[in-house]
Amino acid sequence: MKHLFVVKPGSSGMNRRLDRYGVREAEILGMAMEEIFNGSSFYIISSTAPSALDVSEILEGHLAVPKFEQIKYLWSEENSPDGTFYHDQNLDRLIQIVNERRDRADALVMVIHSRIVREFPTYFLRKEFRINGEIELPKGKAVHFDLENRSYELFP
Repeated sequence: MKHLFVVKPGSSGMNRRLDRYGVREAEILGMAMEEIFNGSSFYIISSTAPSALDVSEILEGHLAVPKFEQIKYLWSEENSPDGTFYHDQNLDRLIQIVNERRDRADALVMVIHSRIVREFPTYFLRKEFRINGEIELPKGKAVHFDLENRSYELFP
């Protein structure tokens, strides 16, 4: 893995599915990843939350990924089922999930939401790069960690 993208789903409606704005945000993200990282292999892991699944399906189409992996643990909202991040909030377990998939592609795309998206990017930055910064990820965007150059940026 040369790149890690941590994606926060965009705008959604009452049913927790992406609304038309959220779909458009995911489309823009997918097109930007496809254009800039053309030729790279991608592996997508997703929370099982409805909006995360919607984003993962859209990205899957743009990045020519055969099928994304759904990981129940990545669900972090208050009504999350047992066995999810919401119940134990173990950031090191998230690092373990990433590390177990490092050899699957050039770029790992992690579609998460809620509490994880508020905590994990900063935790990864501190743990992986040893940089004491803060990352605040807006809806419909990603943070791109370039592991080769040890840099990061909001994307697109």
